[in-house]
Order: sequence, then structure tokens, then C-alpha cells
Amino acid sequence: MYLRQRGVTGANSVNPNIAAWSDDVRVTNEILDAAISKARVSLDGKPLGPNYLATIIPDLLNPKPVKKREPTVPLHAMTDRQLDALCGELGIRSSIAGESRDVFLARIREKQAEIRGRAA
Repeated sequence: MYLRQRGVTGANSVNPNIAAWSDDVRVTNEILDAAISKARVSLDGKPLGPNYLATIIPDLLNPKPVKKREPTVPLHAMTDRQLDALCGELGIRSSIAGESRDVFLARIREKQAEIRGRAA
């Protein structure tokens, strides 16, 4: 009923996608509305059916992780403020009192390599 009210054609309980969504607590009205909005942009006025929504809903339920950006400025050329911001993104402490700049940059590179290793 919810999907039919929003103009989804062929939306009924015998559709296997709709049956699966009704059993999945993650598929909320907000997820359905987001999928419908995304589909309407793609379909440009063409009829919208539940099978088309089935291609969109999994991406909304399990979004792809956003990769952390690599700095566009080489580490050795970054200002202290830029390095502090990068440390915040990486989840490590900023420069420690008495730590040389070379050791500090090595610590950042080590964390970046660790993150890249997990992403691979």
C-alpha cells in the first residue's frame, strides 16, 4: 500500500522483493522514499516498479565506505595546522612534545600505510 501510494506500479505482497522488504527491519519508509527519489531521477518519468527499486535498496542499506582522501600536499611541505588536521582524520595524536618532525612524519606515514593495508 505504501509503495502504491507513491506511484510504484505492480507493488503488491506477492512480489518477492516486497515480501523480502517487509521481513527486513532495515527497510524503513525512509529507505523506500530515498530509493523512490533516486529511481525517479534515473527513470525520468517512466513507470517505476518494485524490481527497479530492488536494484537501489541494497546500496542504501549497505553504502560503500568512503575512502579517506590522500593529502594533495606532500607531508614534508604541510604546515603544522595541515598536519594536525590530517592527524585528526587518521585518528592519531598530533605532534608529541620533543618529537622531531621526521619521526612525526614517519608516524603519519605508518598510519596511512596501515589504513591502506586494511582497505586492500
